[in-house]
Amino acid sequence: MKGILFSFFILFTFLFSHTTQAQKQRDHYGLLWKISGNGLSKPSYLFGTMHLSDKRVFDLSDSVIAKIQECEGFALEVAPDSIVQFIAAFMLNATEDTITQDFRKDLTASEYATLKQKLLEETTLDLDQIKDKSPEQIARLLNSPTLTKNDKATFLDGYLYRIALGEKKLMHGLEKVSDQTHESKSKYKKGIEDLKEIIHAPEYKSFIDQLIQVYSEGDIYKINDIVAARDTPHLDVLHKRNQNMADRIQEISAKQTVFYAVGAAHLAGDQGIISLLKKKGFTLTLVPSSFTGQASKYKPKPIDATWKTYTFAENGYSIAMPGQPVLYPIKEKIPLTMYVYPDLATGLFYFSLSVKIPGGSSEVDMNTVTDAFLINMFKSKDAAKGFKKRSFIFKGNEAIEGEFYNAKDKMYGKVRILKKYGSLYFIMACSYKKDALKLPDSNLFFESMELIPSTDPTQQSIQTHKGTTYTSEDGAYKVNAEASLSKFMQEVPSESGSVNTYFLSGEDKEGIAYCIVYYLPPAGLMVYDDSTYLNEFASTLTENTDPGVSQIKSITFDGFPAKTLFRQDAKTGLLMNILLVLRGSRVYMVFVVGKKELLDRPTVSQFFNSFEFIPFKQSKWFSYEDKEEGVKWKIPGNVQKQIDTTYNQELPYEKSYDAIDTCSGISYAVNISFYSPYYYMPKLEFIKKLKEDYLGEGDSILVEKKTIINGLEGIEWLIQLKKSQNKKRMLFIPIDNKLIQVYTCLPQEVIQSDVANQFFSSFTLTNSKLKTRLFESKAKQLLNDLSSNDSTIQAEALGMLHYYNFQPSETTLVYTELKKHFSDDSSGYKNVRSALLSRLKVIEDDSTVPFIKALYSSLAAYPYLQVKALETLLNLKSTSSKELFTSLINNEIPSVDDIPYSLFNAIEDSLELNSKLFPEVFTLIKSTPFRYAIYRLGNTLLDSQTINKDFFIPHLAQLLAFNKEDLQLAEDFNSSYMNIWNSIPLFGHFTDQKEIVAHLISLSHHSDDLFAYEALTQLIKRKITVDPNVLLHFAAQNKYRSNLYLLLKESDQLKLFPVKWLKQEYFAESGMYDYMGGYEDEFYYEKLELINSKIITYQGTSSRFYLFKALSEGEWYVGVSGPYALDKTQVYSEAAATNSLYEPLKSKSTNAHYEELLKETKD
Repeated sequence: MKGILFSFFILFTFLFSHTTQAQKQRDHYGLLWKISGNGLSKPSYLFGTMHLSDKRVFDLSDSVIAKIQECEGFALEVAPDSIVQFIAAFMLNATEDTITQDFRKDLTASEYATLKQKLLEETTLDLDQIKDKSPEQIARLLNSPTLTKNDKATFLDGYLYRIALGEKKLMHGLEKVSDQTHESKSKYKKGIEDLKEIIHAPEYKSFIDQLIQVYSEGDIYKINDIVAARDTPHLDVLHKRNQNMADRIQEISAKQTVFYAVGAAHLAGDQGIISLLKKKGFTLTLVPSSFTGQASKYKPKPIDATWKTYTFAENGYSIAMPGQPVLYPIKEKIPLTMYVYPDLATGLFYFSLSVKIPGGSSEVDMNTVTDAFLINMFKSKDAAKGFKKRSFIFKGNEAIEGEFYNAKDKMYGKVRILKKYGSLYFIMACSYKKDALKLPDSNLFFESMELIPSTDPTQQSIQTHKGTTYTSEDGAYKVNAEASLSKFMQEVPSESGSVNTYFLSGEDKEGIAYCIVYYLPPAGLMVYDDSTYLNEFASTLTENTDPGVSQIKSITFDGFPAKTLFRQDAKTGLLMNILLVLRGSRVYMVFVVGKKELLDRPTVSQFFNSFEFIPFKQSKWFSYEDKEEGVKWKIPGNVQKQIDTTYNQELPYEKSYDAIDTCSGISYAVNISFYSPYYYMPKLEFIKKLKEDYLGEGDSILVEKKTIINGLEGIEWLIQLKKSQNKKRMLFIPIDNKLIQVYTCLPQEVIQSDVANQFFSSFTLTNSKLKTRLFESKAKQLLNDLSSNDSTIQAEALGMLHYYNFQPSETTLVYTELKKHFSDDSSGYKNVRSALLSRLKVIEDDSTVPFIKALYSSLAAYPYLQVKALETLLNLKSTSSKELFTSLINNEIPSVDDIPYSLFNAIEDSLELNSKLFPEVFTLIKSTPFRYAIYRLGNTLLDSQTINKDFFIPHLAQLLAFNKEDLQLAEDFNSSYMNIWNSIPLFGHFTDQKEIVAHLISLSHHSDDLFAYEALTQLIKRKITVDPNVLLHFAAQNKYRSNLYLLLKESDQLKLFPVKWLKQEYFAESGMYDYMGGYEDEFYYEKLELINSKIITYQGTSSRFYLFKALSEGEWYVGVSGPYALDKTQVYSEAAATNSLYEPLKSKSTNAHYEELLKETKD
């Protein structure tokens, strides 16, 4: 047993510990960094971990968990699912190689014997029996710290992963497993050196303690020095991995905000991830760390929804686990199949196995079986002595279970053994920490097991069926039932119109109703996310049902995604036992209805167990032709044609042709995209864009091949969907300025069926004269039409100019047009030459900077074009473009009333944290339109401590003068208004200056609340005395009340919050205000009034909710705010369950509104 668990545990830590790293002095704490800039709209975060379970490394700063919650995704060095699959391959395929065979040669006989003895004593593993004698892995086996009483069940990365799972974050891996496990001869030599050091130096493990101490201090630079000094010959491997991870961080962060957890040794140094990301243009800012103990009090949220049920039909059972279990090889020649899943998140190892009883005999003593099982697992006759077992009935089956502790292995476990269908079934959870067995995850695992009739032919004789078998060729299924079943069809309303629903149902003499229903989806519906689609059906079925009754579980049925659930009718008390199965795009609902005590009858399980799919009925074929577009094809259904004109300048409209095969419920579609006559993209870029458009995250192309349709080259894909068991088959044919897409989404069973093949092979083009024009340059035509006398042509060309993909060879054509004068040159920022300048940043040609330098002075009469030229320089992001920008902006400032946000963004993106260039552009502070950009950039530099405060001191008097000048001119968010708003946070850095403090105090009394609150914020953060009347003013407003409370709380000044407004009801009103649009500039509602409050159980805790009504255009609407503590002195709550249905109050009774809102809140 130890061999199985220990190998899993070590492989986990091995995959995360190539650079093991290491609290009490926190002066240099630098483990958490914010990643911003470089075009990111929201920041991501980078955190340094230590791959150990030692309790000392879990002393997290308050910010860590908060930032995980803030991000959309979570990333480890290697995705956990990939690790499990690697472990499976490792165990199944481990073989000796030449390096392994040399192992004995590099150790003396004495060294080998000492090593063998140490390994046996510390891990119970026999060195002679280990196939893969990687010296590095064996060193890690011996270096793995012994778990102590207060250590965690999993290592730090796993704990953070568990938190992210509870927060429902999208998961990523920065490296492939192969990147971490690649063995080289240099690494082999280093591993041998480590082994010899272990053999001859018992104090070797003290090195780990040293690293833990340094890690506790959070000093990543010291960690870098320690690792570099000890591992100098192999730093190239570390640096290569750092580069790979930095590249992945850049790629992932462009799509979503992510919390990256990587070994702390990867962060610092010239080749560390922090430095590499900075070189890529990102801004890395150290996140301030506080240690109040909040992180240690955090309780990870339940993760039931992330578990899946896995059905092993041949072995006769299904079981829920947090991920796909792997088949564990059994060396003994016994009829036993075992599956294992090591859970990184909790440190629990899950096992499930079944073994056939010879001859299917039921005369098997369960106590004898249990003792034999323990002896076999632990290879000891005394293994069962400490096992306290209990016998009971589990879901109608004889069962024994108990917990054990194996002192030799220092391991805790719980096992449950069941007998049914002529087989024995074993499920077991193990951990090196006893508390792990008490986790909800462990209980979920044990309670999820379901025994089903085995599909193994050798066991079929044991399971007999009675009743009548019904076969539905239209529905492609058959079932056995005791009742007499009848079929009928009815139309059921849906959002997309009525849906045909087909029933087969009947009732037996006991009053149990049996029913099978399947839905014919609307034409064009293709399921790309099985779980979401099935959840919609399950949610509808469990409406108005006690959650304790519904018990929704995800399983697989005959290879298809499925769910089981219960529903109890509130009026009759009758119970529904339901199986939902998704086959392609068709949902089947198999269910029985009856009194609760009747649903345990064998006829019910017989009904469910007998349900199975049969092949689809032969399809009916139709020919379809669109002569206008010159296309025709055969399709197994009636075509529904639609035209969609809601697209953009590049793609004005599309035609779609959808049909559904009523025999299978599978939709087949043709789509024609009509591109602008100016559209152009090189072929390879076009194909890359197709992949971006049609592949979801995690999807992959299984097959890609070229095909010829009437002489035109097309491309065909077979796509494996990440979130669906279906596969998508697509054919793309570019023709003229159009793209034809022929596609369908199919379950595995019909991917290459005659129906699918005939649909694709029948597609024909009837106009043989057409050719592909999408890949031909339209630059000359487009630029020529910009000067067209036809206003329609000119407008279409200008619209397309913003999208056109100019190539470097066409740069001179753009330069020629930019030298011309156009009639709209004076019309602000939206004109021909502005658009042309914007396209130069896309071309990225070396000649652009000197061209703009020559052009700039000629644009003096059109200052808005000069601004666009400056913006283009910044967007080029080269040294020469920045230098020219600085020169032009200081010597020839454009005379404009305002600057566009696009220029401001370019300034911040190009110069953010660049303390060298900032002083050179600071003179822009004199120009009103540019001032707010300099304020914001200066504040960013001060926040990140990349510019010294002393730079601003000589200019503060001037800044105050500018501020007072802007106060006179500020109105309706004009330039002066924006200047003031952006100057206040910058002034906040200089509250050691009396004049600044006086100015901020004055602003806190300003009539404009935006100015006043920002000034108040800066004063409170610096703990400067503020006017109580100002605090009272903002506490009285729903818009500011909660923010003010949190602001005072964070600065330890909560006693200043006005007592008058320190009531739970007022904060509930603020929460309602925010939810119903109060965070915008204007509240959507004219009045907000409290109706009453109610105490309910929410997420297992008694909580108070407040019901409000809001007036809008003479109509009252309702909403609920909560949850809040029963103790009203606890005034504040995040009010995470605040909700509004936006239904008029008069549409139903107040109580009915309340019940509906609270029900949705619970759901």
